[in-house]
Amino acid sequence: MNNKDGKPVLLTSSGTNFQYIGQLTIKTDGTIHSSLTDIVNGKVSADNKAQDFINCLKEDIGSQGNFVIGNSEVDLMIYNADGTRIVRKQESNLGDFCADALRVFTDADIALINGGGIRTNINSGNILFNDLYNIMPFGDMITTGIITGQQLLDVLEFSVYSLPAESGSFMQVSGLRFDVNPSIPSPVVKDSETSLFSYVGEGNRRVSNVEVMDKESGEYKEIELSHQYIMVTLDYLILEQGASGIFNQVKPISTYWGADIEILRHYLENSLGGYVGVEYSEPQGRIIFK
Repeated sequence: MNNKDGKPVLLTSSGTNFQYIGQLTIKTDGTIHSSLTDIVNGKVSADNKAQDFINCLKEDIGSQGNFVIGNSEVDLMIYNADGTRIVRKQESNLGDFCADALRVFTDADIALINGGGIRTNINSGNILFNDLYNIMPFGDMITTGIITGQQLLDVLEFSVYSLPAESGSFMQVSGLRFDVNPSIPSPVVKDSETSLFSYVGEGNRRVSNVEVMDKESGEYKEIELSHQYIMVTLDYLILEQGASGIFNQVKPISTYWGADIEILRHYLENSLGGYVGVEYSEPQGRIIFK
């Protein structure tokens, strides 16, 4: 594909979950070739010395975060009891918790986090620092930006593009609520070359009745299309066009709020007093399916 300068470059990916190792071969004539090595099906054997070294590192690093920072009365879930992952296709109480943490810490109007960035449950009982790291293990920084009401409608429309199938681009939200009807054909258009979000086409939309919470009163009010809202999310989404370029129209205003897990910790210890109560016992009705 062509890069931003119009020059052809090789685009390759090794997938997820370490199933493959990506290999790039650069020949003396300057040509480049990519290939994948399958490690899950036994084509690459483990090196015992390397594995022992990794195990020692994991034990040492893991012990540094093995301390209690709070307690939860409820299970904070991205999976149902039957093991079905929900965070990438519907609202979850852990998604609410994470989005609330970002919005409260930055005093933004709204917060959005891609469901693909929230990785595991937190069971009721003591919460360790390592638990927060396991939730959001990528070391993202928190970034705020300016988004208009119309741009927010487009973002939400792309967020539900893949329903009823799951997608890492599905947004967990705070400070807003909306209805979604997956039976309506999605009007979202992607760029044919990059597969990044391009625009929302003509026709009925899946998302409707979008309301933004007023910070002063706590009441939800109908979204204003021309109003500029302060949004908080991950730098991966705004600065690196993660989640298929969903925020490519958002203007960043601050990228120095801190690391994601430190903000989760601050929210738990300071805003919640170290205690997650029944208010997070279930999803809070922010994403309502019709």
